[in-house]
Amino acid sequence: MKKFYLKILITFILLISLLFALSIITKAADNNVAKIGNIEYETLDAAIKEVPTDNTQTTITILRDVEGGSGFKVQAGQNIVIDFAGHSYDASKPTVGSTGTETNGCQLLKGSTVKMINGTLTSTDAKILIQNYCDLTLEDMIVDSTQSPSCDYTMSNNCGVVNIIGNTSIIGSKYAFDMCWA
Repeated sequence: MKKFYLKILITFILLISLLFALSIITKAADNNVAKIGNIEYETLDAAIKEVPTDNTQTTITILRDVEGGSGFKVQAGQNIVIDFAGHSYDASKPTVGSTGTETNGCQLLKGSTVKMINGTLTSTDAKILIQNYCDLTLEDMIVDSTQSPSCDYTMSNNCGVVNIIGNTSIIGSKYAFDMCWA
C-alpha cells in the first residue's frame, strides 16, 4: 500500500511541476512583442535583426500595445512591412542611431525599404522619432512625437522616396517633419 501512495504522490508532484512550467512558458509568450510568420520575438528590434539583407520582403506583425519598447534600426538591404495590427508602439528605451547620437525612435538606413501600416508609432524619449534614409511608406498610421518633450522632429527625411497614404497623421510638438533631400 505504501508503494501505491508513493506513486500517487510522485505523480501529483510531476503534474504540479508540469503545470508550473506551462504557466511560465505561457506567460513568456504573452510578453512577446512581434512575430515573423509563426516565430515570436520579445522585441521589435529582435525581429528586425532576423530580416535578411537581400531585399526579400518580410512582414513583421506587432502583437500588442507596447509602452517603453526599444528603438529599432533597419539595415541596408532589408525590405520590411511592419503591420502594427491596430496597436501602438512606443519606441523609447533604448533609442537608436549612429554611434554617439543614439537619440532616434527608429533609424531606417539607405538601401532599405520600409512600410509601416495600421497603427501608432510614438516615443517618450526620442529627439527624432523616425530618422529616414530609406524608401518609406506610411499607410493608415499615426506617427506622434508629442509624448517626448525633447523631440525636435517627428520625421527627419534625409534620402529615399516617402509615401504618406491612407488615413495617416504625422504629429509633432515642434516640427512634424523636415526634408533634407529631394
